Parts: sequence; C-alpha cells; structure tokens
Amino acid sequence: MMWITYCYLALIFVIVYTMGCGDRDCHRGGVVEKLHNFLNGGICNCFRTNISRFFGKKCLKCCEKVEDHCCWEPNPYVQIFYCTLILGGYFIWWTNAVPLIPGPYIPEYYKTITHFGVVIDLAIFFWCCASDPGTITSKTYKTYKNSFKFDNILYSPGKECSTCKVARPARSKHCRICNRCVSRFDHHCPFINSCVGEKNIRLFLLFLFSSGVLTLWACYMCACISLGEFKQRQIIKMGYFDSQKRWIPAPTYAMISYLLDVTGLVMPLGLFCGAATLAIFAFLSYHVYLVVRNTTTNETFKRKELSRAVRIAQNNKRKGKPQERTQSDKTQSKEAKADDSKEKTYTIADDVLMSLDPNNLPNHYNKGIIGNFYEAIYPPCTRVKSND
Repeated sequence: MMWITYCYLALIFVIVYTMGCGDRDCHRGGVVEKLHNFLNGGICNCFRTNISRFFGKKCLKCCEKVEDHCCWEPNPYVQIFYCTLILGGYFIWWTNAVPLIPGPYIPEYYKTITHFGVVIDLAIFFWCCASDPGTITSKTYKTYKNSFKFDNILYSPGKECSTCKVARPARSKHCRICNRCVSRFDHHCPFINSCVGEKNIRLFLLFLFSSGVLTLWACYMCACISLGEFKQRQIIKMGYFDSQKRWIPAPTYAMISYLLDVTGLVMPLGLFCGAATLAIFAFLSYHVYLVVRNTTTNETFKRKELSRAVRIAQNNKRKGKPQERTQSDKTQSKEAKADDSKEKTYTIADDVLMSLDPNNLPNHYNKGIIGNFYEAIYPPCTRVKSND
C-alpha cells in the first residue's frame, strides 16, 4: 500500500508543479509546457468537444451556462464549502475527539481554546467576505486616484474603464467576475466571493493566517490524542502467540487499525488538517512574498507578459527583423473590447521597451520591507479619507 501512497503524492506534485510553473521559459516548447497548457485549458476544450459530440449542442450550452455561473459570476458556493469544512471538522472533533479529552498529552482546557479558535476564524472569515476591496466608482474615484503613481511601464495615465466609465488609477483593474474596478487589484478569491485589493489585503492575510493556525492546532490536537491513546492502551505491546506458543509482535498495520477503531475519525481529521495547513501556509507565504516585494498576483502575470515581449523585441532587433508593436498597441479583438479583464497589460514606447532587462524588470512601487508592510496594513486610500 505504501507504493500507492508514494505514487499518489508524486502525481499531486507533478500536477501542482506543472500547473504553477509549466509556463516558465525553461520549459518553453517542452513536455512540461504542453502538459501545462492541457491542464490549464486544453482539458476543458477536450471536455467541451466530447460533450458536443456525444450529447449535442444543447447539452453543451447548458454546461457552459453552469460553468459561467459557477466560475465567472459571484456566487456563495465556495463560501458555503469553506463553512462546511470548518463546521464539519468541528462536528467530527466534537463527536470523536472530545470524549478522549483529557489524555496523557492533552489537557482539559484545550477544548476551550478550540471553541474560541473556531469562533474567531469564522468571525474573521465573514469580516473578510463583507470587506470592500477598494471599489472604484465615479463617487470614490478621488479616494483612489492618488493612491499610487503611474510607472509608465505596467500602468500609464489616460485610460478609462469601458465598463465602469471611470478613469483608471494606477494599479487598478476591472474584475470580470465582480464587474467592478478595484484599486491595487490582486486577484478574485472565490473563498470570500470578492476581490482582494488595496483596502482588504490586510484582512485577506489575516484570514489566511487564522485558517492556517486553526488547521495546525487541529492537527496538533489529533496527534496528541492519537499518541495518548497509543500510550494509554499500550498498543505497542500488542501481539499474539503462534502455534508453537512463541510471542509474535503485532504488525504495524494491525496497530494502526486498532488505533483507528479506538479514536474513530481523529486520525483522518488530523491528516486532513495537516495537508490543509501546508496548503494554506504555502499560499500565505506566497502573498507575504508579494507584500514584501510590493507587487500583486495581477502584476506578476503582467511582468511575465512584458518580459516575454522584451525578449521577443530584443531578439528581433539582433536578427534584423522589423520591430513588432507591443501587444497593447495592436488592435484588440472584439472579445477583448467587450471584456476589460482581457485588456492588454502595458503601453510602452519602443525605445523604453528595448532598454528594459527582461530578467530584472523595475518595480517602482517597492518601498522596502517595512514601507511595503506599512502600505499593506495602512493603505493610502485610508490616509486620504482621514485627511479629508
């Protein structure tokens, strides 16, 4: 059974790495990039093709409507899923773990800490869900227009959102799902059913931290309970006499099976919480890294696209090919014009484009670690309000 576990973990690692890193230049034209494209879009196109082929176009249209509603419209499904995980885990803990508390390694007051931990985490979750990410409208434009300066690389002045009909401040973006412009747009988070932007990045980090601490605490408690029962019941001494009356220690799987019978769902809950802890803290670490660099998820993709454009332009110049216009200067498709979320990411003069280093693009918003954290915790828009 162990080789199945190792194969499963290896498969998960390959999928996660391919989806996250398969578009890097080191994988250009290789198997990893092809697998990345398949997992990030090709598999959906393959699914649509087969649905249309075997069930007809009407069924395909119904599936596309469901997809649009679930993926491209605000909905509470992932929020409900998160609450189900928290409350379901709390119910499993109450019915399976509480009867085993106190134990050799877990005191009575751990129950009180858990009650408060669940309440605090849910309170932070709902607070984050209800928070304003920094919505830009004609009424709030003055609040955000001077939050950040234009760097004339990723952001240039004079642009207007064709959907909201409002001028775009630097670092803002129109969210296709929420259908609104957001200051310092990072990404749309389905768990809070809202965008992460200038005003709520601090709450989003707090939400990730509280969720990670709660799952880590649950994993720790489940481990303490399991080890306590293992010691208290002396499972290590389990065994049997064979036909020659020799004492044979019980195999490991038999000890684990007996421990599962004794503790119920405590061990599976602990394993699930352990995996969730790793995932949450990995995501939190990534966003803390973005704060340290004073950049966003949206700007990370912008920089990747710009870096590729710089490489192409410089390669064309070395080969003597005519200078190609940047993507933002090309005529946008009808689909892109109808959807601001697909707007090209930059407008740069050719001489500036050629002078950039594709491996080290400038970040004019980086103010140092302390200044970047201060800006995330105390965003510029709140200072404007206090001055007004």
